[in-house]
Amino acid sequence: MKNAPFACGKLGQAGVEQMVIMFMLFVMLVVISTFASISYLDTARTERASEAARKIASAADTIYAMQPGTKIFMPVTLPDGITLTNLSESEILIRIETSAGETDILENPKARVTGNLPTGAGVYNLELEVMDSNVINITAVNATA
Repeated sequence: MKNAPFACGKLGQAGVEQMVIMFMLFVMLVVISTFASISYLDTARTERASEAARKIASAADTIYAMQPGTKIFMPVTLPDGITLTNLSESEILIRIETSAGETDILENPKARVTGNLPTGAGVYNLELEVMDSNVINITAVNATA
């Protein structure tokens, strides 16, 4: 029995080795999928913030040449993770927190802008109004979500 080709101890060792290899592959798969998921979420939030900034800048440029007192309302979706919003002169800034740190999204409309944008996630109804000095005042009227 000593020289049998299938000794009991050898089969058990091969099974354990196979399980260890499968476990290591599973751990690697979990780590890779976690990093991919985080990267996807960061990209999606950054793209939503960029789209919001572009949309606001485009609307500001659209009403820039109209007479003072002209108002338009527009819905805009802001993602979570916004740490700062700033509207000053010809600059719309949305700063968003990502896994790699903070990222600034910047749009430069032709019109001078002022006002406040919310930092919370959700769909907001923005009011854009042409002021006497041809500055566009932007404020969130209400959140719809």
